[in-house]
Amino acid sequence: MRIFLCFCFCMIMREGFGQSPCFTIRNSSGIEISRACINVPIQVQDCSGGGVNIKYDYNALPSGTDLPAITASTFTYPKAGTYRIRQWGSFNGTGDSTSKLITILPIPEPAFQISLCGNNRVNITITDQIYDQYQVADQNGVEVSAGRNSTVSFNYPDSSPLNITVTGLYNGILCGNSKTVAVQPIAVLPKPVINNISIDDKGFVIVRYPASSSFVYTLLARPLSGGAEQSYAIHPNPSQNVLTDTIKILPVGVAYIFRLKIKGNVICTDENFSEALPSLPITVNAVSGALVVNWQAFTGLGFQKYNLFRNDVFLTELNNQNLNNFTDRNVRCSQNYCYRLVLQIGNGSTSVSNKACSIAFSDQKPPAIDNLTASIDNGKVKLTWEKPLASVVSYSILRGATFQEIGNTLQTQFIDNQGFNNRVCYQITYEDSCKNQAGIGITACPMFLTLQKNLQPPLLEWTYYEGWARGVNEYTVENLDETGKLISTFNAGLNSQFALPELDVNNQVLQYRIKATQGSLVSYSNTVVYEQQARLSVPTAFSPDGIGNAENETFRAEGLFVKSFKLLIYNRWGQLIFASEKLENGWNGQINNQNAPPETYIYTIEASDFTGKPLNRNGTFVLIH
Repeated sequence: MRIFLCFCFCMIMREGFGQSPCFTIRNSSGIEISRACINVPIQVQDCSGGGVNIKYDYNALPSGTDLPAITASTFTYPKAGTYRIRQWGSFNGTGDSTSKLITILPIPEPAFQISLCGNNRVNITITDQIYDQYQVADQNGVEVSAGRNSTVSFNYPDSSPLNITVTGLYNGILCGNSKTVAVQPIAVLPKPVINNISIDDKGFVIVRYPASSSFVYTLLARPLSGGAEQSYAIHPNPSQNVLTDTIKILPVGVAYIFRLKIKGNVICTDENFSEALPSLPITVNAVSGALVVNWQAFTGLGFQKYNLFRNDVFLTELNNQNLNNFTDRNVRCSQNYCYRLVLQIGNGSTSVSNKACSIAFSDQKPPAIDNLTASIDNGKVKLTWEKPLASVVSYSILRGATFQEIGNTLQTQFIDNQGFNNRVCYQITYEDSCKNQAGIGITACPMFLTLQKNLQPPLLEWTYYEGWARGVNEYTVENLDETGKLISTFNAGLNSQFALPELDVNNQVLQYRIKATQGSLVSYSNTVVYEQQARLSVPTAFSPDGIGNAENETFRAEGLFVKSFKLLIYNRWGQLIFASEKLENGWNGQINNQNAPPETYIYTIEASDFTGKPLNRNGTFVLIH
């Protein structure tokens, strides 16, 4: 009897424990899975053995927000991500749940490259890194398995167009995506062509040629004078229709011969080459009365002609392949000429040289500069002069007591940035377009101005101006504000001193310079700065009782040249009772519209003048009734 009761109890316990939450996730083939693809239905199957009112929360949002639980056992995820599926229900009369994670995978089109060999061989290289396995098939029903980074080849009897389809699949769940491309096999590799070679202004060789994504292109080159051929650029299966390679040839100016090699794939054995095309560096040498253009002759096949351009205008056609120079005698001294040579071969390809320039010359000595203006602007000396009748290549600027060269220019002006602390003088000479040197011209010395600040009144002194054949007509003192705006002028005649008049109370910082004139010629001296002292005074007491002097009714500071200002007033307990950021605004002796008690107060002032110098004050004052 005891054995029977024990058996019944065990069966009851077994039945009770069997009703716990349980489910599996399966695909449409009934295979249990933990991964699936987007837009592919999954199925959940209850394995609780007796649960009731079972629902599922598919948690279909990647953010983790729970969706309402539903009874449907099939669900499709539209986005990739990791999701949690939770089973809800009543088990043994008690609500309970369990959950499982499922990973939903994306299904992009698989990536791959098509390359072609001769003899109608098509190569498919898997470049995709998403899927676990791949199937490569053509329209004839031939299908081959492949892995990542592997290459599959198909051989065909002719060059008829066909379609290649690559399918990417995930292991275990066999879902994924496919991509189909049209392919045209080839019996023989096409002959590549270099469309154009040119040389830019930096000496870089630029090679341009058409390309196809079905082939690997290698640009080969060697010196035109001879040597081993080397690889300068490799483009496997390029996506561009036209490729451009920019190559730095050292030393610059050496001619190279270029060829283009084409190949279907590393597993292909056949290859083809373009016709050779050289780079075409040129130089131009000036000789008396002529300019000579030089280049290295091209001895390869397919020569058609040279076209020579001068200043971007066609000059002449040269049909002798062995020619390596051309002498241009139709030139004028002082003229700059730029040349460019274009080689054309029979297939239409061209090689364009760099632009090379030179200037024709003669032996006649040019005249000297006889009128020179030297003027100071913002601490720099600006030189201006009249252009001589000769054609000038470059002016040389000489400075100092020994007149050392400090610079060159092509313009009729020059700015000396070296600075100075006393009088400085200049001379100008130049070289004409025929490389003849002119004599030393007139000497120019701008005025150097100093300010004797310690004298009363302050005294301006300056050196006399030199540089004009007719001398100076008059000197003018110019008074400027801090920004350089002209305030007033004073005629100084032909003197070299000027005592300053009464100073301006509206401008803390004053500037002065001297202006020399002779007809239309004008020269300025350096600028000197006179900085007036700012002032700030604070009263020690005030009486806001309406009796007596009105100025004593308000506690405020008085100042001159105060730019920024902040006043804070505290009572004896350290409480802030007044603040102002304007110098003219003071305290009327009231707190909250009530008269403040007569006692000692504390103030702090943070202020600065127009030069940025601080004018801070701290102290106390007494309020008297």
